Amino acid sequence: MEAARATVVMRADASPALGTGHVKRCLAIAELLQARDADVHFVTRPAGDYSARLFRNCGIPIYSLPAAAAKSPMDDSAAMKSAIASLGAVPDWLIVDHYALDERWERALRLDVRRILAIDDLADRVHDVDALLDPNLYEDAGRRYYGKVPAHCRLLLGPRFAVLREEFRRARASATARTGRISRILVFFGGGPLAAAFTLAAIRALGDAGLRSVVVDVVFQADERDRAVIAEACATHGFSFHDATDRMAELMSGADFGVGAGGTTLWERCCLGLPCLTFALADNQRQQIRDAAAAGVVIASGSKPDNPGSFAEPLVSALGNPAHIAAVSRRAMAVVDGRGTERLLRMLGFTPVHVREAVAADSGPMLEWRNKPSIRQASRNGATIDLATHQAWFDSTLANPDRILLIGELAGKPVGVVRFDIGGDSAEVSIYTLAGAGGRGLGGDLLCAAENWLMFVRPDVKSLRAEVLADNPPSHALFAASGYCRNQSNYVKALRP
Repeated sequence: MEAARATVVMRADASPALGTGHVKRCLAIAELLQARDADVHFVTRPAGDYSARLFRNCGIPIYSLPAAAAKSPMDDSAAMKSAIASLGAVPDWLIVDHYALDERWERALRLDVRRILAIDDLADRVHDVDALLDPNLYEDAGRRYYGKVPAHCRLLLGPRFAVLREEFRRARASATARTGRISRILVFFGGGPLAAAFTLAAIRALGDAGLRSVVVDVVFQADERDRAVIAEACATHGFSFHDATDRMAELMSGADFGVGAGGTTLWERCCLGLPCLTFALADNQRQQIRDAAAAGVVIASGSKPDNPGSFAEPLVSALGNPAHIAAVSRRAMAVVDGRGTERLLRMLGFTPVHVREAVAADSGPMLEWRNKPSIRQASRNGATIDLATHQAWFDSTLANPDRILLIGELAGKPVGVVRFDIGGDSAEVSIYTLAGAGGRGLGGDLLCAAENWLMFVRPDVKSLRAEVLADNPPSHALFAASGYCRNQSNYVKALRP
C-alpha cells in the first residue's frame, strides 16, 4: 500500500429480516480505517429508521441505493457501479458483507476497484475476491472455502480476525476472567427477526428461576413495536431494560453471565470474558455455536426457546456449574484478544509501516544496524561483520532474484529490515526492527507489510517459514501473533491454499 491516502468502499445492509450484524461489523472496520487516514464511503440499501439509527453520527459518507431490493446480484452491481463512479476515484478496496452477493456481483465490479474483500461465514457460494474474512471458529475452517475462491485469494480465518468496535477494544484492557459466581446477568439477542421472541423467553425463564440477589440487564434494539412488550416484561420481573444502548461493552464487562445469540456478538462477549448461554437465531449460527462450544468458548443451549420451559432447562443447567462458567470465560479471552480488526487491516495493507526494496545506498546503514548488539544476539551468526564481508553479501543479495531485501519505513524513516530467501514455492523470512529508530513495537506491521509486498510481487510463493532461536521470546511471540504455526523451532505460514 502506498503512503498516499487510500479510498475504501463498503457495502452492507441492515433490516428487520437481515438484522444489524453486517452493518455493525463494517462500521467497526470503517472506524479504524478512518483512524488510519483512509477515505471511507458506505453504500447501503436503506430500510427506513431501522438502518438509519446505525448510521447516525458515524461520520462516514453514506450512498443510498434504491430502497427496493435488487432482483439479482447483477441489478445490485449496476447500482454499485453508479455509487463508485460518483466518488471520482478508483477505490483501493471494496469490502462487501452481504449473503445475497456472490462472484457474479464481484466479477462485475472488478474493473471499478483495485481489490475486493468479502466477509462471509456461510461458505455456500463462490467468490471472485482478493481476500476473504470469516472470523468464526470452525473445526473445518480451511476446507470450507476450498474451490470457492481464486487461487490468489488470501483467506483470513478464525476469531483472531474477529471484527470488534472500538468500545470493546478499549474495554478489553480492564477485562478479567469470571470466577463462576453469578451476581449480574446480561440478556441480549441482537437485532434479528427472532430477537423479541428469544428475549421474552429469556426474561420469563430468568424470572421463573427465582434467582435471588441477581441483577438482570435486558438490552433490546429490534423492531419498535416489540419494545413496549419487552419493557413491560422487564418491569414485571424487576429487570433493568436498556433500549438500543450504546453501552454494550460496559454492560458486558459488568456482567458475570450472558444469555444471547450467535453472530458477531458472540465474539464481543468472548473478548471481554463474558461466559454465555448461546442460542442460534439463524441457521448459519448453528455450526458457529456448535464448533465454538466444542472449543470451550461458549455454552451451547442445545435448544430453541419455543417456550419458557425449553429455555429454562439449559439455563438452570448452565448456572449450576460455576467451574464450567469460569473455564469458558478464561478460554474465551484466550481465543479473542480484541485485536482482530487491526490484524485484518494489516493484511489488507493498512499499516503505518511501508516497505521498499533495498538499494546500493542502504549498504552502509545496514552494516551499522546489523552490528548492533541487540540484533547480533538474535541472529544465527552473532559475530560482528566487517565491511568487506558485508559488502560482498550485500552486492550478491541485490543481484539474486530469489533473495529479496526490504527496508521498512515509518514516516520516511527506517524502522527495520525483512529478507526473503526463496526456494521453489516457499521462502524463509528473516526480520529485525530498529528500536532506536522508532521500530520498537512495529514488528507485526513490518512483517505484514513485507508479506503483502511479496504476495503481489512474487505470486509463485505459497508459504513462508522462519527459524527462531530458542532464547528469543519476542521473535517467537511475533511469528505466533502473525499467524505462523510453530514446528519445533521453526514457524510456517501458508499464503495460498
